[in-house]
Amino acid sequence: MLVELTRMRPNISELRLALEGRFSAHRALPFRTHLDHVDPLTATIDRLDA
Repeated sequence: MLVELTRMRPNISELRLALEGRFSAHRALPFRTHLDHVDPLTATIDRLDA
């Protein structure tokens, strides 16, 4: 899944537009929580790769 998110990350603005209005705040919370967790992990992977 991380690989898929990494590939999707450059298109985040397009993803936001595509998903706009499709999630209630209640349903969006788990997605935001996962993304908030993935971002630091991605940064750690980038540092390790460097």
